[in-house]
Amino acid sequence: MLDKKDFAKIAPEVRDEYRSHVFFKGKDVNDKSFPKYKNKKYEQLKSAGALPRQQGSVSAALTAPVVSTDLLRDFNKYDFKARNNGFSIGFIKSGKIVESLVKRGRLLTTKEKALPNSVAKFLDQEIKKAIDRKLGGDTTTIHKIKK
Repeated sequence: MLDKKDFAKIAPEVRDEYRSHVFFKGKDVNDKSFPKYKNKKYEQLKSAGALPRQQGSVSAALTAPVVSTDLLRDFNKYDFKARNNGFSIGFIKSGKIVESLVKRGRLLTTKEKALPNSVAKFLDQEIKKAIDRKLGGDTTTIHKIKK
């Protein structure tokens, strides 16, 4: 039904939804806010915008894994691969950082749950739209017979 071309259109939109969910809304794969920092000094420095290489006020306001924006930028427009049966998105260069975050309870993705519920719902809607475009939408016709 759907092919590589369709998934190449859907993948960037799903990636952007995921980026928004994790990095700007500050929620993990389980749709929960990232936990507070255990290290109070780190928390104070981050909220003050005083960490080395810290970028912008977005990183200061959230407990999301955004300080230098390296992780955010690694998850950029090229980090998806469309295939005939789907697509993959992920962190190309920052696998070690993601692994470290998992150890500290900051789940960006897991084997059991690849996408947050809101992003999975968005993906379902996009796939439905693509299928409707291919099939021409709902073409059900109802005929009423009068006596």
